[in-house]
Amino acid sequence: MHIRAHALVAIDLVRQAGTQRQAVGVHEQFFVGTMATLFQSSEDNTQGIIEKMQAVKNPKTGKPLYGLPYALSLIVFYAFALQCMSTMAVMKRETGSWTWPIALFLIYGIIAYIGAYMVYHIAN
Repeated sequence: MHIRAHALVAIDLVRQAGTQRQAVGVHEQFFVGTMATLFQSSEDNTQGIIEKMQAVKNPKTGKPLYGLPYALSLIVFYAFALQCMSTMAVMKRETGSWTWPIALFLIYGIIAYIGAYMVYHIAN
């Protein structure tokens, strides 16, 4: 049953991602929506969000806050974090409990945060 659950989760991930272009579009919209909320901007105005992000400076260094280290750490976080609730629902359905979905959500979340932290400080 465990092998079947892992196979179904993998199939679900591939099905959800569709083509690479669709996957990038979904993550891009997620990121743009998050930044629009943080900068209190309209999601339709991506140029305004970019300008606001470029204007924010690190108070200690005076360099742009959202530079290469930030971008790399964000990529690492998105790569490792388990963000798909439908994948967690499939895991719950196939394993019959919330133990695996919650455990994997926490484990991947910790890995994502540690990885993003390390990449940010190495690149900075």
